Amino acid sequence: MLENDEEYLQPTYFMQSTHNTISSQVALQLQCHGYNCTYSHRGTSFDSGLLDALTQIRHGRIRNALVGGQEEMTPAYFEMLGKIGYWRNDDISPDTLRASDRQGSFSGSCSLNMLLTNQRDGNTLCAIRDMKMLYQPSDKEMRNILEEMLNHAGITLSDVDALVMGISGDNDNDLVYKDFHQKFCPNIPIVWYKHLFGESFCASAFGLYAGAVCLHRGHIPEHLLYHPTLEIQNPHNILVFNHFKNKDQSITLLSK
Repeated sequence: MLENDEEYLQPTYFMQSTHNTISSQVALQLQCHGYNCTYSHRGTSFDSGLLDALTQIRHGRIRNALVGGQEEMTPAYFEMLGKIGYWRNDDISPDTLRASDRQGSFSGSCSLNMLLTNQRDGNTLCAIRDMKMLYQPSDKEMRNILEEMLNHAGITLSDVDALVMGISGDNDNDLVYKDFHQKFCPNIPIVWYKHLFGESFCASAFGLYAGAVCLHRGHIPEHLLYHPTLEIQNPHNILVFNHFKNKDQSITLLSK
């Protein structure tokens, strides 16, 4: 403690981490001896790691970062979450999940990593223009945040091509997303992804992934649209909204 001025957790050489976390295992394999941190923030775990990386890049402390969301579903973990109403046992299909008339969704696992960098190259999928995390924001606060993000990016709400949200078939969860859509951007098409990847505490990583790939490929396929219509061609700006228990919320602006 004296030698390190009480700055580091022991016995690891990696700051703010332990070797039994996945990020530290990856860091050991890559021999990455820089900043390494794991966030266990339930439904906003991935969002917290993403915000950490973006903040450090913006402050010039780092030039790139590997950000991942990892969530392993084991039989015991599945049973425990099932006892508190996380899962549903009826027929799982996009139509039944759209109904959102009962509690529960279907489970998924998550292992997704992305490289963030302050330089664009041939492998760049999209640009993260801005990101905000909020705790129980009022409607006025959320509206102000949205206006601030769009103004900073030099666009308006009419320039946003899609809204990515974690609609899962759980009525309590989905009501928050539908309320956000109705209040702030009712004319923007909804993209959903949990009907493909399932529900997990890191599922929001798939939402960002879906938005980034759609921008990179230049279209949003019908199977990602919550209200199926024709594919959206050549999207330029996508908002990604995530929440956990209608308390912790995050909103991210992606651009082509």
